[in-house]
Amino acid sequence: AQLLVYPVDLMTLYLREKDLSRVTQVNLAGVSPEYSGNISLPEGATLRSDEVTTSLPLTDPGAYLVILRGGSLHASSLILISDIELDVNEYANGQVRVQVSSHGQDAFLKGVDVRVLGSEDGEFKIGKTDLRGLFSAAAIQGKATIIARQGNNHYAFHRGTRSLSSSEDKRRDQGQSGLANPDQLFFFSNVLEINGQGVQSR
Repeated sequence: AQLLVYPVDLMTLYLREKDLSRVTQVNLAGVSPEYSGNISLPEGATLRSDEVTTSLPLTDPGAYLVILRGGSLHASSLILISDIELDVNEYANGQVRVQVSSHGQDAFLKGVDVRVLGSEDGEFKIGKTDLRGLFSAAAIQGKATIIARQGNNHYAFHRGTRSLSSSEDKRRDQGQSGLANPDQLFFFSNVLEINGQGVQSR
């Protein structure tokens, strides 16, 4: 199988596609691969899955699209070589809180470019992290995708699995808040009901 590795500008792709799930389908016509090589795969048909280990000569920070082709079949994946990572908190009301830190410096990072987009949103929430490495976005609709970039090559991204600001979440939150702060009538109605059941049982 042929192995091809292409460097990609992940931020530009994200802004254009608005969906990182399609980043491996980007058109690479006219783009030269960073690396090209071959991998020997096990011969013979088998009903069991198998694993083949290989290495990639990648040392520079960046985002790389990796494509493996064999005959009419192909597979692709995205690899990030980066020093930064994201700590993300998502809330049902549509707020997203992102904190960016550095492995090498063991510190939170200021001034990192952050973009947040909900799957049901029409526009990005854009900003930079503060002195604590924090960036917050509000009114996110649907599942949040977050991408951060420090400098030109250090990337990190997060793809949420929870739908934010949905009517179901709002109803659940309202129900929880109602139970968390019940009024006196709520308490007394329960007490009277329990007492009534106790009298009847006697």
